[in-house]
Amino acid sequence: LIKVVYSRPSKKGREIFGVLEQFGKVWRVGANESTEIKFYKTVVIAGKKIKAGSYSLFAIPNKDNWTLIINKQTDKWGAFTYNQEKDLVRVDVPVKTLTSTVESLCITFTSQEKGANLIIAWDKTFVELPIEIK
Repeated sequence: LIKVVYSRPSKKGREIFGVLEQFGKVWRVGANESTEIKFYKTVVIAGKKIKAGSYSLFAIPNKDNWTLIINKQTDKWGAFTYNQEKDLVRVDVPVKTLTSTVESLCITFTSQEKGANLIIAWDKTFVELPIEIK
């Protein structure tokens, strides 16, 4: 019901959040092209209905929380042409710490009663975004 297409950068001994991916700056949630999220049914994120279709997924990482963004723009390289006016929804989610290191960026889902949680994990950091499927 949901598909995410993204490129998986690797840690390669680098410090990721706060250094490679700077705090407070829009990130494409991956490498190369902007990450694409496709909903096959209407979903609800943070109380906002989003129609079935393809969108971009961006994030603004910070030390204690991230702002996750679903944006109407697709087929863009990186976050260089990111346009905030095309945001459909922005959600602040808390940063959680992992006990082991995730070498390559990983985006996955866990089931929940009304849909799924989108999980983004890299290095020792992960965040989750609840998505209700209608």
